Amino acid sequence: NLSDIVSDEFTLNKLTVAPAMYLGSCRHNLPAYREDDSSHKLIFEQFVPKDLALKEEQEDFISHLTKIIESNLEKSELDVEFLAMQLNVSHSTLYRKVKGLTGLSITELVKKVRLHAAAKMLETSNMSVNEVADATGFSTPTYVRVNFKKEYGVSPSAYAKSKRI
Repeated sequence: NLSDIVSDEFTLNKLTVAPAMYLGSCRHNLPAYREDDSSHKLIFEQFVPKDLALKEEQEDFISHLTKIIESNLEKSELDVEFLAMQLNVSHSTLYRKVKGLTGLSITELVKKVRLHAAAKMLETSNMSVNEVADATGFSTPTYVRVNFKKEYGVSPSAYAKSKRI
């Protein structure tokens, strides 16, 4: 019994109230997961195997992770450490969750989200491949071209020409 170990009533109250207050403040500080933003749902559905039925918490996690990645695309420090800190989880927990839900590593997921954003930019703007590479946080335009072609089957410039009106 906890009261046998802790004799001071004040200390006992602090031990039982503090965790509840901490958990409440964490929930208060997190961005709302359930915003009605269908674009994020469409994005993360690309990365989750079709035959995997996700629980609502898992969908929320992937959606929130995708939002963090998208809102920090241009940052060079968008890595496992940064994402783990943003989500308040350990590196290993983050890796395990992402790998289990998507089959991708964190690096692969970030790359896919960046490529998806690059494709959207190429479709909806007149930006060059170099400008898109900078805007999406890729290190070089060559890296974008190689990975874009692997993902979409065409070069970024050919993709832009086919999608622009």
